[in-house]
Amino acid sequence: MKAALSSAPSVSSHSFLITFALLLGIGMATGCGSSGTTSTTSKFSGDTSVTVLLASAANDQVTAFDLAFQTLTLTSQSGKTVTLLSSPEPAEFMHLNAGIEPLTTVTIPQDIYTSAEVTLGSAVFVCMAQAPGAGVGISNYSVINQGPTVSLSSPITVTGTSMALLLNMQVSSSAVFPTCLTTPSFAGFSMTPTFNLTPLVVSSPPTNSGNGKVSGLLATVASAGAAPSSFTLTIAGGPAGTRTLSASSSSQTVFQGISGASALSPGMFLNLDGAIQSDGSLLATRIELEDSSAINDSSGTVIFVDKVVPRLSSTAVPNWVLF
Repeated sequence: MKAALSSAPSVSSHSFLITFALLLGIGMATGCGSSGTTSTTSKFSGDTSVTVLLASAANDQVTAFDLAFQTLTLTSQSGKTVTLLSSPEPAEFMHLNAGIEPLTTVTIPQDIYTSAEVTLGSAVFVCMAQAPGAGVGISNYSVINQGPTVSLSSPITVTGTSMALLLNMQVSSSAVFPTCLTTPSFAGFSMTPTFNLTPLVVSSPPTNSGNGKVSGLLATVASAGAAPSSFTLTIAGGPAGTRTLSASSSSQTVFQGISGASALSPGMFLNLDGAIQSDGSLLATRIELEDSSAINDSSGTVIFVDKVVPRLSSTAVPNWVLF
């Protein structure tokens, strides 16, 4: 009798087992929830170094497209705005078709950003076409303080220690013009600089412009660093001016027309390939010294000269087209 009673589970035992199971389930659920919350919180727990790279999708009649950037900002899903660019920087986009160049590097809070905005100073584009039975026709279209459009195909998640963003100009939708001949009709002219802004995953080492490789960068040496492997470049940004870029070489860098990094000096004209680094600098994989006797990289073969070229924003001025 006693054995039979002792082997049968009591109501109290059932209650304990049910209570324990419930507590265990609640504890597991709470644990999962805490883990998820902690993970989400830690995902945006600091700052990220962001490098903005420039690129373009070209139009074969536009030979130059110069912009003077004033500001570039991002706005997060909570409405907070951060600044990627706060001082004027010039850029020319047509030579960047299928290529990339660094614009700026800045540290911003980690977050999910849902919109971007650019403000510009001046904007100029030049188009060129063959005139029937005549020579080459060139037209300059210039405006000041254009309202650009920046599109994000999806929200941009900024996280990790560093990342890159690609600001890609859509030239065909940025410049609308009736003709490229020397006496254009401005009736159909419009300019709305249009960009796509997307994250770019930089590989190590990169193999093309889609993963962080810079090819055929034309620049001058602005200064040589204390260490022979470091130097500063000046990049032409069209009529709006120039901008600078920190660069370095390594034991793997191929030198052409020059013995090595220690032979670099201010004023030299270079053609470089390299890899974008996490701090926005360029690690050169190839450095070619252009003609050492050259004294002005803005000169070239004159293919067309017109004493008076119509312009929208200023008095007509002489126009020289150089290749």
